[in-house]
Amino acid sequence: MFEYLNTNKTLVTGLQTSSRFGFFAFLLAVYATVWWERSELESLKAEKAILQENIASLDQLKGHIKLFTCDKGPLLGS
Repeated sequence: MFEYLNTNKTLVTGLQTSSRFGFFAFLLAVYATVWWERSELESLKAEKAILQENIASLDQLKGHIKLFTCDKGPLLGS
């Protein structure tokens, strides 16, 4: 391990320095994960609002939706 004196004239070893960088990297990863989760949540909220608007407009038109299934997935019919 290497050693050096920091600005407070105390001895700092390489292990202490690497653990500081490791802790910083961990905090950065946690922050990035929380940011990504929040952005996903916001996009899901926006999608939910759009779907609710579509449901409300279909309800006003008294529209009927029938779902059919096929090999490729669900199909919409009227």
